[in-house]
Amino acid sequence: MKIDRLIGILSVLLQEEKVTAPELAEKFEVSRRTINRDIEDLCKAGIPISTSQGTGGGISIMDGYKMDRTILTSKDMRMILTGLRSLDSVSGSHYYGQLMEKIKAGSSEVISGKESILIDLSSWYKDSLSLKMELIQDAIEDRKVIRFHYYAPKGESIREIEPYYLIFKWSSWYVWGWCKERKDYRMFKLNRMEQLTKTDMESVKQNVPLPDLSTEAIFKGGIHVKAVFEPSMKWHLIEEFGLNSYQLQADETLLFEWEYTNREDLIAWLLTCKDQVTVLEPEDIREELLHIAKNMVKKYEEGKKYMESRCGILCSECEFQEKVGCKGCLHIEKPFWGEACAVKTCCEEKKLLHCGMCSEFPCELLTQFAYDAEQGDDGKRIVQCRCWKKECDNDCDWLDAFLRSFPGVVRDFKEEWQWIRYQVGDKMFAAVCKDATGTRDIVTVKLEVSDGDFMRQQYEDIIPGYYMNKEHWNSIYLDGKVPVEVIKELIEKSYHLVFGGLTKKKQKEMRV
Repeated sequence: MKIDRLIGILSVLLQEEKVTAPELAEKFEVSRRTINRDIEDLCKAGIPISTSQGTGGGISIMDGYKMDRTILTSKDMRMILTGLRSLDSVSGSHYYGQLMEKIKAGSSEVISGKESILIDLSSWYKDSLSLKMELIQDAIEDRKVIRFHYYAPKGESIREIEPYYLIFKWSSWYVWGWCKERKDYRMFKLNRMEQLTKTDMESVKQNVPLPDLSTEAIFKGGIHVKAVFEPSMKWHLIEEFGLNSYQLQADETLLFEWEYTNREDLIAWLLTCKDQVTVLEPEDIREELLHIAKNMVKKYEEGKKYMESRCGILCSECEFQEKVGCKGCLHIEKPFWGEACAVKTCCEEKKLLHCGMCSEFPCELLTQFAYDAEQGDDGKRIVQCRCWKKECDNDCDWLDAFLRSFPGVVRDFKEEWQWIRYQVGDKMFAAVCKDATGTRDIVTVKLEVSDGDFMRQQYEDIIPGYYMNKEHWNSIYLDGKVPVEVIKELIEKSYHLVFGGLTKKKQKEMRV
């Protein structure tokens, strides 16, 4: 329609300093003669347009001219108000709602009151999100650097960035800017940011490029996934990837093929499909899913019996759990039958997780309890302690023996952390525990910063120290692809690094 084209031409002239008739003709797909007639019509409407001939000539609009809002149609105004309302759904200041009222006040003749589109950009984190957005907007306007604690799949870090854009993409809010650590432009998800502050440092970047958020730029592919889905998952594939993302097989299953970019995102998405998908390719993704499934079985089936007492009794199978409400010796100060349990007291005084970790296991005291005529279980608790010991040693028979082979090493159990610690001269050089998921075993060691950075680049199963200083400590997945000899070498480096930090006197005592 001509009126739409006239509004479009006016919009271009308001944004561009000068434009030529051929450029407008190409943009609106009409002839140059039609553009000339349109320019004449705009001039007749009172819009100050000037034209100039020759090199550098073109069509321009008088400086300072503003478009009267009455040029907008009722539909245009409703779309503007819908956009403003969507921003107000995530902002805590009600600024956009007030702006909507200002627009409505002078535009009642073109706003019908019908509102058929509602957009809500808010999330479960609306309260904290609005504060972060307000602070980031202030930092962008004031050209100030922001600092924050960032939680990412590969670990935590403190970041400083020069912020330039707030972006709503993939149903989440992000800030895009120059990262001082990475020396490049990066995008950070607001929900993963904590301890956000605006610093006094100035943003120094000039001619900042617009972020390229196209599908081709962000999702470059590289991981070709091929999987078979059950028919019940058709809605899931259509919602995520569209109707043409699968092929219907003869048995009504759905053959899915797609290019993925991020390995962790792919695995996370496949796990949301539960047992309704079978991955065919790639093989390493199949192996990773199998590994996760085995650990889940181990956690939920075997884990419910893991470490229930000091002596090896399975409290979950004990009749006194219901009869007298006993929570087990791990969770009570003293047993229900008396003032103290000799086995519990002995184990905890030695700072051991359970009797199976003791160098004297099975001792006379435990044996006496296990084979007691009235309260014994024919030695079952001793067998159970052996099973727990294997778990505590992370299924790596060599690990505990190797860690204790160095001079002066003392091992203890930090109960509140559920860590087995190895120390020399009261200084920890290694710790063995589960990772954040509770399914994978890790050993954490101390390394020189350069050594740690190098090893993390060499092995994806070596990550920044779990709950430790990320620069100096490194955690190694024991079930990963790091060779045992490499793990031993890193443990040895950690021991010598900590040992070297002791006083000369302590070093001498340790060697003796």
